[in-house]
Amino acid sequence: MLLSILSVLCGKEVGVSFVNVALSKEQFLHEVDSTGIQYGCKKGVCGRCVINVNEDAGILIPKCESEKMILEVIGQTEEQKRLACMCKASMSGNVSISIY
Repeated sequence: MLLSILSVLCGKEVGVSFVNVALSKEQFLHEVDSTGIQYGCKKGVCGRCVINVNEDAGILIPKCESEKMILEVIGQTEEQKRLACMCKASMSGNVSISIY
């Protein structure tokens, strides 16, 4: 399910998409084609694929130290912020994310 809205942030229009993604155990989020996430390196280095994990974050493997470091460098330190390319399911289930 994909829901998009358009909002205004600091005088600029910003599109936000809300996506509910079904993942299998051990599947990476970047392996799902229908999310609309814009990836760069897919290695957790460039920081281009920052998302918000809205619900059911418990199915994802916790952030590793390198993901935490990249998120800190790019100023995205809120707990719900993740690099989509680093999100891997620890079990099968659905996760709700926001894409900017």
